[in-house]
Amino acid sequence: MSVIDTATSQAGAKPIKVGPYASSITISPDGQRAYVVTSGNGSVAVLDLTTNRLVGGPIKVGSYPEGIAITPDGSRVYAVNSGSDSVSAIDTATDAVVATIKVGRAPTAIAVAPDGAHAYVTNTRAGTVSVIDTATNEAEGRAIKVGRDPLALAVAPDGDRVYVANIHDDSVSVIRTRRTRSPRGGSVRGRPRSRSPSAPTADTSTSPTRETTRFR
Repeated sequence: MSVIDTATSQAGAKPIKVGPYASSITISPDGQRAYVVTSGNGSVAVLDLTTNRLVGGPIKVGSYPEGIAITPDGSRVYAVNSGSDSVSAIDTATDAVVATIKVGRAPTAIAVAPDGAHAYVTNTRAGTVSVIDTATNEAEGRAIKVGRDPLALAVAPDGDRVYVANIHDDSVSVIRTRRTRSPRGGSVRGRPRSRSPSAPTADTSTSPTRETTRFR
């Protein structure tokens, strides 16, 4: 792993060895640690950013991890295991896996809502997005059908929309979360009576809360 000084746009003289096939990284909200996916050994490496040294040994997760994300409060890291159709939840206080969550086929990317209540996972081969409740570390309902081979996604800063890039469909799918919808399905801002604010409205592949835009 290389560290670039943003003041000089220069990389450090020597890359930091973290493990085989380092493929994705997330940084804690306080800027103290980085969590690096090393796909070659099915692990997550932890780096102290004040010393640029590894902390402890690699954290074993699932098969061929790819995407990684951290919650806004820094308490959990989620690593997406493409080879085992799962997501590993890591407690950052202990650097230990506390849950393994089954999702769809060949998951690749993950994004956490701004309020930290939910995480969204692209299931590339299934053409779906799974939604994880971070309080229970369980997948909610049915996965949301999107375009062909979703590969990346992002949550809007207000948490109202999730945008999914479908690599082999030349499209972006837009998922509206429950905080944008009233009980009757209208568009509103605010908290539904019995739902957490970022919980998605789409529970089935036929939900009208998914929109797709194609680019030609």
